[in-house]
Amino acid sequence: MAVDTEKLQEFLGRFVNDLGATLAAGNVVTGYHLGLYRTVAAGPVRAAELAERTGAKVADIGCGLGASTILLAQEYPNSRFTGSDYHD
Repeated sequence: MAVDTEKLQEFLGRFVNDLGATLAAGNVVTGYHLGLYRTVAAGPVRAAELAERTGAKVADIGCGLGASTILLAQEYPNSRFTGSDYHD
């Protein structure tokens, strides 16, 4: 049986596009519930400004002893940071 490579490429292209859209859907819902889109609708904003305006909630998984989590919490006091790691 001969494989039509053109049709195969078209199918794979659609599959990859649909897979990407499916994976991004969770981010869209999360962004909506966190108010990120309302904040960005007012105009361009950098990530640091977005965190300050929205009071982001951040989970730092695998943060080690938490040094970077503490630094981020100090830099963005309107946001809430939670660090988690398995340490003895």
